[in-house]
Amino acid sequence: MIEELNGKPELPDWWWSNIPISPTAQASGVKDTCHTLKGSDGVFFPPFLDKNYPLWLYVPDLCRSVFANYESETEIKGISAWRFRPDLDLINYDKPENLCFCPAFRKCAKSGSEHWDLSNCTNPCLDGTLHASGCLGVPVVLSAPHFYNADSSLEEAIDGLQSNIDLHDTYLDVEPTSGITLSAHKRGQVR
Repeated sequence: MIEELNGKPELPDWWWSNIPISPTAQASGVKDTCHTLKGSDGVFFPPFLDKNYPLWLYVPDLCRSVFANYESETEIKGISAWRFRPDLDLINYDKPENLCFCPAFRKCAKSGSEHWDLSNCTNPCLDGTLHASGCLGVPVVLSAPHFYNADSSLEEAIDGLQSNIDLHDTYLDVEPTSGITLSAHKRGQVR
């Protein structure tokens, strides 16, 4: 399991905005989820996996920790494995835990009582896009190929795009007793 990155137990402050999941959490000093360093490197996981628990991994290309949920049983060269895919809400900005990944959020959101007031926000960040400029040092937006699992307006704006889970999603096939990844397909695009 990854415990530190460059000698620190969490991701650097300049990578993501520090926005806790609610104004109440912010007032209480609770940190956001975007700076959490959690999981493995995706090659090994703890042995004796449980289908009911997600696999956490740190993905350097995304500059963040992500989790993958059990999807199905599969077989790799005669070895039984479990397929895990990233959660569909991984970059869903309707989820308060993802707001810290949207650099424009601070410009339009207001502090409500229990929830952030987003009424002044007009799509500051589109679902399925990750603005990784803070981490990568250049203006860049990451997404799945063909904008799979992203805001539908992105795919509709470009003729010929047709997202497909089998072609454009990431997954890991892990042997559940040992926790070793037997096969993995990481897919992404950079804009």
